[in-house]
Amino acid sequence: MKKQCRNEIEQLHMFFTDWFTGAVENTDANFGRVADVLAPDFVLVSPRGRVFDRDGILAQIREAHAGRDAGAFRIWTDEFALRFSEGPLSIATYREWQDTGREQTCRMSTVVLRKHPTTPNRVEWVHLHETWLPAAPGQS
Repeated sequence: MKKQCRNEIEQLHMFFTDWFTGAVENTDANFGRVADVLAPDFVLVSPRGRVFDRDGILAQIREAHAGRDAGAFRIWTDEFALRFSEGPLSIATYREWQDTGREQTCRMSTVVLRKHPTTPNRVEWVHLHETWLPAAPGQS
């Protein structure tokens, strides 16, 4: 499960860079990369403490297509750790970085992933909780 969870986290965040910069077309097929891996009961707790359900977060992501500068914007993850895995559920933590070209932010993320037979990495996102971290200049 460790490899599946790590691959899913890394690949979804690469997709976000492509989506937000418009490197991929705004089609249902392309958007399926995120829509297909968020479980029907998915919940996101943002760094500001706001709670979003699956439909709410998907609407925000869809609307943000090509809203970032392709030459400057990127998202990446590091410090992945599988914290728990038993039966169909796994819990992992990772840092998510975002760089707009003018500002760099970092958040610590805790995700609950559940086995799913038809998603790209055989897991779906059930719960994600993010907490702001200070972004140190020059870190990647």
